[in-house]
Amino acid sequence: MKNTVGMDMSPFSKILYWLLAILLLLFFSLSSFAKSLSFRSVTISEGLSHNTVNAIYKDNRGFVWLGTQTGLDRFDGINIISYPQFKGQTVFSVAEIDSVFYGLVQIMA
Repeated sequence: MKNTVGMDMSPFSKILYWLLAILLLLFFSLSSFAKSLSFRSVTISEGLSHNTVNAIYKDNRGFVWLGTQTGLDRFDGINIISYPQFKGQTVFSVAEIDSVFYGLVQIMA
């Protein structure tokens, strides 16, 4: 293999050239798959029924359901809605049992 000025490259230079090319290819291909993750914490000051969360479930509509020590909350990414019918109950599990009906969840307290 000749370099840019027309001279033959040594075997070591060839290996170094290909190793650098592979590393660059690997770097750019992996960086294109990287996701940007963001985290947000919510507390009782934002409307969460309790700061101890026992269960987290994301339904098919994108809502995050939070089972806490004292109730059930739904987080849409901006607002938290607490469900008063579960006030005072410790919720350990949240599962979607029928995706046809909006917000129908099974609560195991």
